[in-house]
Amino acid sequence: MMKRIERIFEKVDAFFGLVAEVLVAFLVLLVVAEIIGRDIFNHPIPGQIETAMLTLVGIVYLAVPHTQMERGHIRVEVFISRIRGAKREFVEAFTLVIALIISLMMLWATGKRAIGSFLGGEFLSGVINFPIWPGRRPLETFELGKARKEELNAT
Repeated sequence: MMKRIERIFEKVDAFFGLVAEVLVAFLVLLVVAEIIGRDIFNHPIPGQIETAMLTLVGIVYLAVPHTQMERGHIRVEVFISRIRGAKREFVEAFTLVIALIISLMMLWATGKRAIGSFLGGEFLSGVINFPIWPGRRPLETFELGKARKEELNAT
């Protein structure tokens, strides 16, 4: 049963990673179009800076659950590599529990902020008004993925 759940999460994580890759390609095209429009045609793209800022949020936070599932993150193992046996397992389990608690607290906080942004109609002011709540959703997804990964590591 756990293997099946893990496979489902791997597919979801891979999808989020793919979305992040598409966002990177979109951001590259947007920046190239901005440079061409500004330098050659003397007509910059309105709202390009705001769009780039919100796209970067998605790029960073949508890719993290996949990175965690692949164990692609950098871990500092200076202290834990010196501990052996049951003590090491205890330290690893303890840090996973602490990380899970912190991740769930951040999930709660970012979820509340995203809902508040949506209900309050919060916008990033500029040439074009961009809603802020879509930029808060990837952060919530990141925290949920991180909490889920920590839970799977604990089993």
